[in-house]
Amino acid sequence: MGKSEGVADAGQARHGSTLMSWSGSPELSIIIASYNARRTIETCLDSLRLQNTSRAFETILVDSSTDGTADLVRQRSPEVKLITSTSRLFPGAARNLGLKAAQAKIIAFLDADCFVERGWVDAVLEAQSPPHYLVSGAILNGTPERRLAWSTTGWH
Repeated sequence: MGKSEGVADAGQARHGSTLMSWSGSPELSIIIASYNARRTIETCLDSLRLQNTSRAFETILVDSSTDGTADLVRQRSPEVKLITSTSRLFPGAARNLGLKAAQAKIIAFLDADCFVERGWVDAVLEAQSPPHYLVSGAILNGTPERRLAWSTTGWH
């Protein structure tokens, strides 16, 4: 198992584009699994940094890359809670590690090659309010040049 590095101090979260302090826990923990994502991680993290929200959220990146992704995140995104592993982690194992570090009661998973719209955090938190206890976003083919893609619909 790899080592864990908390880059953001406990008691800090992102409110829109500003790192702010709060008392208590964030409302949302966003967990990103990353493997050799140096090319895409900045776009992903920028989309979180640009959220138009006043609600506290934390970003947790679980990285098992060999391409310098963790170094880039350490340098350019100090607000991100960074967990690194020297052995390759597949998404499920990486997400489980992120869950152990999460402080919020509401969890969202994001992939390192995805980005979100500016109102995403508020939409996730609003959708998670009762009576909705499981929320899933739309799944689109992120690699249309490939012939195989699948999606399941019908979850509400």
